[in-house]
Amino acid sequence: PELSVRTTYTVSGGEQATRALLALPEPPDAIFAANNKLASGAIRVLAGAGMMPPRIGIVSFGGLPLVLLVPAGIHVTHLPSRELGLRAATMLLERIQGLDVPAREEVLPVVISDEDSGLSHLDGHFGVLDV
Repeated sequence: PELSVRTTYTVSGGEQATRALLALPEPPDAIFAANNKLASGAIRVLAGAGMMPPRIGIVSFGGLPLVLLVPAGIHVTHLPSRELGLRAATMLLERIQGLDVPAREEVLPVVISDEDSGLSHLDGHFGVLDV
């Protein structure tokens, strides 16, 4: 089944996408949310369905404190926002200045929270909420 759901960058988008994943004949073991608004929507739907972690794990990107209100089962990543902004600004200024610099991809480290993710029991059947 298709386990990647494209949606809007909103809490309601996370709710809609999570409902779509839960409606599958074989719902995912965990949901990877591209941002914390999507994760918040997923949390609302999972709570309403009685399927909170660790039954279904949630991985969220960005470290928004809102997801820390959930008792357990949320895995949060913290992006190096300052470094990300500095590198993006440098690349943009290079283009504006007309420098002949080839396009490049930069990979920055992501810090993963020490919180119990509730994912250790899962078999790898993951859904993705994407923007």
